[in-house]
Amino acid sequence: MLVTSLLRPLLLALLRDTDKALKATKNSAMRKAIAADRAFVVELMKLPTTQAEDYTEEELKGEE
Repeated sequence: MLVTSLLRPLLLALLRDTDKALKATKNSAMRKAIAADRAFVVELMKLPTTQAEDYTEEELKGEE
């Protein structure tokens, strides 16, 4: 899986929002759930980046 340059800004915004939610919540179960979600987004951010236009539909279908 590759992260496109269009997806990266959305992931960054999601990280900012999860940070805000972690600071705002008082519920420990909610805090654990948000922290797990944040860890998943961080892992997505570590994936290689590519331009969406670099691949044709046929190439993308071949990767599946």
